[in-house]
Amino acid sequence: MAVPKKSISSSKKRIRKNRWKVKGSLEALKAFSLSKSLSTGKSKGFSLAKSLSTGNSKGFSLAKSLSTGNSKGVPFNRRRYLLLLLLQVHEAIRLLGRLRLEAEKGLNGVNEDRPNS
Repeated sequence: MAVPKKSISSSKKRIRKNRWKVKGSLEALKAFSLSKSLSTGKSKGFSLAKSLSTGNSKGFSLAKSLSTGNSKGVPFNRRRYLLLLLLQVHEAIRLLGRLRLEAEKGLNGVNEDRPNS
């Protein structure tokens, strides 16, 4: 005889839903930390860390302009803050891709100025 499936309580649903939200926030925080370390040239996890530093950037200044001024530094508009964070991470990933391609060209001995003989 078929037995009906036991329904999940609303508290379990809420706990799972909140856990997914926390996981997303933690991943965004890790991505922001990585992009900030890459922009300042203080990254220790990449072999090209010296070439990532442009000399002008000292981190991201957007976080300061988005904060409300309270002691915890919580942004006043979380959606806008996360969108700007995502754009910064995207730019950092594009920069890493370009630097990786340049490094591969250098390792293969390819010179764009003179044709291969």
